[in-house]
Amino acid sequence: MRILDKKRALHSTFRSALMLLGCISLVTPATAWSQPASERPDAPEPTVSSPADSPRLQHRHATQLYREGKVVEARQLWDEAAARDPNLPPADLAVAFEYLAQRNVAAARVAIDTAAERHSESSLLWIARARLAVGERGLGTARAALHKAHELAPGLYITNLWLGQFYEEQGALTEAARYYEAAASADSQRSEALLGIARLQFRSLDLDQTLKTLQRVAEIDPALPAESRLAALHLDAGDLPGALMWQERAVSRQPENPQSLIALARLLLRLSQFDAARETIERIPGWEDDLTSLLLRAQVEDDDNQVEQATALYRNVIAIDPNNVIAQNNLAMLLLEADQTEEDAYEAASHALTLAPGNPAVRATHACALQAIGHKDAATALLRSVHEVPADPWIRYFYGQLLVGQNKHAAAREQLRACLLLEPDFARKSDVETLLESLTESTTSAN
Repeated sequence: MRILDKKRALHSTFRSALMLLGCISLVTPATAWSQPASERPDAPEPTVSSPADSPRLQHRHATQLYREGKVVEARQLWDEAAARDPNLPPADLAVAFEYLAQRNVAAARVAIDTAAERHSESSLLWIARARLAVGERGLGTARAALHKAHELAPGLYITNLWLGQFYEEQGALTEAARYYEAAASADSQRSEALLGIARLQFRSLDLDQTLKTLQRVAEIDPALPAESRLAALHLDAGDLPGALMWQERAVSRQPENPQSLIALARLLLRLSQFDAARETIERIPGWEDDLTSLLLRAQVEDDDNQVEQATALYRNVIAIDPNNVIAQNNLAMLLLEADQTEEDAYEAASHALTLAPGNPAVRATHACALQAIGHKDAATALLRSVHEVPADPWIRYFYGQLLVGQNKHAAAREQLRACLLLEPDFARKSDVETLLESLTESTTSAN
């Protein structure tokens, strides 16, 4: 199963429209109260000359060091950043947030309990407890913990931001707006609360105010025009034509803005406008040396069934970044679909699985690769993937093949029929029809 981009899951049809590592959101981060906006990798970065100039960048640098195994250096930087900005967690709590990001609930609970011994009156301790509660489906406990954080620091940007995000996701828009406004008042030079306000205005169909709010965001973070962010809101709402219209306006306003051009190319890819997507990518200066542009071009070729070009481009991305899970996963699936070099496909799928073991799309590709090489674990993996991604015809195809080999003809017929129901023009339609005929004949002979 293909992965298209790295940010939010959107339900759609087979192939590249299924995005299970995250969203194809143009630029605006989705509501994601489960991680502080200030810590998200797509949060706007202050314009500074070095991490030491900004506690937020210092915190982000510490997080990167921690993920590289440089724990002592990371903890020192985390504590230094927290001392300069009360919106940032000290090292003990930063470790807990890292475990929560990894969905390691047991380790996070231990880290939070340890942090409580030193930071019992920290509002961020209660935010960590709220995140832990959400991981355990305790929304009432999470709400109480967030309000405790707010009680400890009612004027702090981060406590109001988290409550705004929480209530937005719960659909309590009036409450969400109140806390977003309080966050924006607490710090007028940060954009996350304003983005939350814009989302609420958009949901209320107040497009004029939405655009005005996004223009305020653009003053804080000029990397993208307001029109790009408004396009993202239309996309999040499933309005592809509206998203395209606003993204084209964004490119007209800033014709050489690489992020706007990439966002436009992604939209064109979603709309299967492959030539226009290629032309847009080629407008990006130095696109062939830019990892994001190169990967996007590979996906365009892949979705347009240009197998040789897509294969070469995915390999180019992997040569630059061997740990690019999208390229590894999509290359593996491309090779499997083309019935080429099954060992290479298995190697790429296995590497992708080590990078994203919890991702259903990656697990599905790996399951198909296991079947292609005749691995003993294929049956278990394919059965799980049929339940995790039931709309993928390739999973049905490979599972049907396996069941044929096991002489489970009724079950095989069910999977192969599902394959063609999901994708009437399936790439190996003739093979599926031949298998179905042979199963019918074998059943007739048995009778």
